[in-house]
Amino acid sequence: MADRVDILEHGDKLYVRVVDYKTGNKKFSLEDVRMGLNLQMLLYLFSIQKNGASPKNALEYVKNMEIVPAGVLYFSAGIPTLTLDARVSAETVEKIAQDKLARHGLLLNDPEILRAMDKDLTGAYLPIRQKKDGGFTNTSALTSLESFNGLLSEIEATIKTIGKEIKRGNASAKPIKTKEHDACAWCELRPVCRKNLKKGGKL
Repeated sequence: MADRVDILEHGDKLYVRVVDYKTGNKKFSLEDVRMGLNLQMLLYLFSIQKNGASPKNALEYVKNMEIVPAGVLYFSAGIPTLTLDARVSAETVEKIAQDKLARHGLLLNDPEILRAMDKDLTGAYLPIRQKKDGGFTNTSALTSLESFNGLLSEIEATIKTIGKEIKRGNASAKPIKTKEHDACAWCELRPVCRKNLKKGGKL
């Protein structure tokens, strides 16, 4: 289940944002998504987009509205620990705390919808940075509706591939191991899969 789903009725459309609370500082990565990792939030979002008006769903009352993805966000549920000099100003403390509680995700590049999430577009509540001319920096986590729909197609293809492999009985021990990801690092089933690690070939 999604931790939280926010909706906004705007014209004849219903904009949906999915939020996942994390105790740590989880970052959203499109590269991970394209590797088939961390699909959870986008799966929730696109499931609501495609099936949100079903009779058994809480969004039944908007069955005549088009459901549009507004974004996905990781929110930190932890309390940041700060070690500061006593002479640091309250404003500096607030800024450091906000940086530690930074949100990560992907949002629809629509200023009107973004203002519904953060009316001043300061970036304090969203992973965006506004330029002086009113636009957004390249580091802002924004994408178009077309790109969201493209992601939907990619994820559908990934899920179909995974389903086919499961149906084929493919359960080979081939965990992902990259610089950012090591599926074996905390796995309690290493003695079962007997994956031969590079260092010394020991489990």
